[in-house]
Amino acid sequence: MREYPDLAAFEWAIRAQGTVDHSAGEGGDVELHALREIIEGVIHDAHRTRRPGDRAQARSTVEVIYALLYGLTELGATASPRAYQRALSAAKPLIRGAVFAAGGGTSARRSAGVAKRPPRR
Repeated sequence: MREYPDLAAFEWAIRAQGTVDHSAGEGGDVELHALREIIEGVIHDAHRTRRPGDRAQARSTVEVIYALLYGLTELGATASPRAYQRALSAAKPLIRGAVFAAGGGTSARRSAGVAKRPPRR
């Protein structure tokens, strides 16, 4: 958000324009296609070289990353800087790959910097 402080406002304007341009029958929000296409390209290239034929997982990975970036963009525009920094700190292990590590076990969490959650009382 520091590099692009107007990103959320730009996204909102694009979505508002999209709701005017599209009929209700065409479906949900208009997405920032450039961002989504970049994410799709990176993920599909990675899946082609590592796991050919696993398209469902590639699509799911794109959806998770896009949702995370979308949420951080919205939060950056509406939350206090302190709240945004907390959310960003919580999201960094996800961005580093804890969500997508094979097995999702403790070694994957450890390498991504995710601590084990203390038990609730």
